[in-house]
Amino acid sequence: MARAVIAGTAASPGTGLGRALIVAPSASATSARVKSADTGPNAAPGEAARLREAFEATAAELSELAARVRSGAGEEIAAILDAQALIALDPALIDAALDAVASGDAAEDAVLNVVTTLATSLDGLEDERFRARAADVRDVGHRIVRRLADEESDRLAH
Repeated sequence: MARAVIAGTAASPGTGLGRALIVAPSASATSARVKSADTGPNAAPGEAARLREAFEATAAELSELAARVRSGAGEEIAAILDAQALIALDPALIDAALDAVASGDAAEDAVLNVVTTLATSLDGLEDERFRARAADVRDVGHRIVRRLADEESDRLAH
């Protein structure tokens, strides 16, 4: 079995040993959708509806996941997922993505652009707690894009 050392930000003091599950975002979560005949200003109402549904469904998925892991993985992990569900319902994030869709962007493009802008802003702040939220914003954005692309969510195996 391969052995590797993975460096990261500690969630609690001490050392952890064990198997790591590495979940990489899919290709569609990291690259924008190619514009087609069904995007552009004339498609804005349909894209807006798709976008709203994806934000709401992602928030529901994250809340459900938080409830499932609360007893097994613990309250700390569940709290992170609860916070991510709130990010998916953030009116400022949704409105910015809807504005981009109204300008003719595909829903996937709108989400990726808005999420990247917000995460980059958070990365630049002095407060480490805010900088740490940048990863949560990116994760939520990738989940929303996967939902828009009709891809399955990450499945965590036991």
